[in-house]
Formats: sequence, C-alpha cells, structure tokens
Amino acid sequence: MNDLLTTVPLYLNGGLIQDLSGLLIDGYIQTKTLKCITEDMGNARLEKYLKDTNKIEKDKSPIGLDGTNEGLTRGTLDGRAINREEYSISKTYATFSFFRQVRESMNDNNMYSVINSKDIILGKVKPGNHVEFYGVVSSMSILSNINEMIDTISCYDITLLNGLLPKDTLINYNTIINQLNMIKKYLTLNNTFDMIMDLGCCKAIINAHNDNFISKTTHSYDFCNCNCTVMGKVICVCNKNQHVDLLRKSCNGDFFRKLILNMKPYFEILEKQGIVLPEIIDEKLCATKINGPCIQIIPIAMYQ
Repeated sequence: MNDLLTTVPLYLNGGLIQDLSGLLIDGYIQTKTLKCITEDMGNARLEKYLKDTNKIEKDKSPIGLDGTNEGLTRGTLDGRAINREEYSISKTYATFSFFRQVRESMNDNNMYSVINSKDIILGKVKPGNHVEFYGVVSSMSILSNINEMIDTISCYDITLLNGLLPKDTLINYNTIINQLNMIKKYLTLNNTFDMIMDLGCCKAIINAHNDNFISKTTHSYDFCNCNCTVMGKVICVCNKNQHVDLLRKSCNGDFFRKLILNMKPYFEILEKQGIVLPEIIDEKLCATKINGPCIQIIPIAMYQ
C-alpha cells in the first residue's frame, strides 16, 4: 500500500468518502465549542429603561415614568457587571486526511484490492469491487475532439463555408455545429465526463465529476499522459468481446455514431480547402467505444 503522506491529491469524491466513513469510522466529525460570554448588566438595564421610557412617553403615564427612573438609578448605582466572552474552537480534518483514514480502515478490513491489467484479463476483478490501480491518464477523449471541431469550424466565416455546399442541401455548417453542440450537451450532463486510463494491456474508463478535482484553477487534462493512482468502485467489467460505449450517456449511442459519420463528407469538403480539422471519425484516433478487456470505475480518489 502506497504511503499517502507523500502523495499529492488530484481528485476526491467527498460525498462517497463521507458515506464510507459512516460505515467504517464514526460517521461524523467531532467539533468542540468553548464559550465565555461578556455582558454588562448596567448596559442591559439601561437598554431596558430606554425601551420602557419610549413606551411610557407614548402612553404619557407619569406614574410609570417615575417607576422607570427609579429602576435606572438602582441599576447605575449597583455598578455590577458580569463579563462573558463567547468564541468557539473547532477541529475538522482536511478532506484528504479524512480519506486516508477511510482508506486505512478499508485496508484493515480487506475491503479493497490493488489490481493491474493482468487481474482484469484473468477475470479476477468483479463489478462491485473496490480497487486501487496505477496507470497513465490517456489523451483519448471524444469530448475534447468535439470541442476542437466546434472551435475550428467557428474560426471561419460560416457564410463562406456554407457557400461551398450545394444550394439545395438541407444541411450546412450551422447545422453541423448545432448537432455537435447537442452531442456535447449529452456527454457533459450533470458536469460529468469520461477519463480514460491506460493500464498496459487494458484500459479503465473513469466517470469523473469536474467539481471533485482538488484544484479549481487547473483543467482535468492538465494531468494528461501523467502517472497517477486511482481508487474507486468497479461498476462494469468487459471481456475481450465486449466494450464500453463512450456515447452511453445519450442512451442512444448508435444514433449519435451514425450522426457523426454522416458529417464526414462535409468535413472532407473543408479539408479540400486546406482547413485542418481534428479527427472524430477514425476509431483509431478518436474512439467512441473502448474495447475490452477494460473496466469502468466510479472514482473515490486520484493521487500522485
């Protein structure tokens, strides 16, 4: 087991960590509060007197006014005060420190295993397992390629690009950009996206959420082609005859694959004009499926 004291956290799913802590530790973070309150009794009585006076002046009752003055005199002459100061001291764990406790407890109870590509190929990894593995963040990303295609076409005058098409066509480059944006919308629903990691002979598809990355000033693919360790829960295991569909969030991957393939003639027209475009058609350069053996993971943490 790697020593977490020397690692750098990249990604932490705080919700899952807290849920696991409820099962493995105490399920809560203890907070201690120490109170010391300062209160000047003279000021308190004066404030009460002023309130009473305002009420009495409104009622115009001389008897009540005399009674209130007497009360104020006693309060001033007493000169008694109670000093109380109020503050609190709280101690909470940093998220990564909290995760370290959860991970140590899981290790003590044999609740997760360290795996590699050989374990996946031999079928030792099952859905529902908590696992930890070491791999390289891949640059393969259909979402990035779609973003690049939208931005590249948008760099040119759309009217001029549409002029390259037959006049009777129902599809133009405005339509294609709208279709690409539609695919992008489905792939980023609820602010989640797929990250792919290379484990040698296998791949792991990580269902990541943008809000769980530790640094809010970096991009998730700043760690592209870098080694890191992932701990998470396996939700799908594919053998060599199966695959994970990267368009599955649309619930209609075959339709969107066909839609992308139908764009190819329009991209070829632009390429003939010397416009360089990113590849989102070639399965070797931009896959919409990850063939097995591979696993799909809900990540709890990523760290280097």
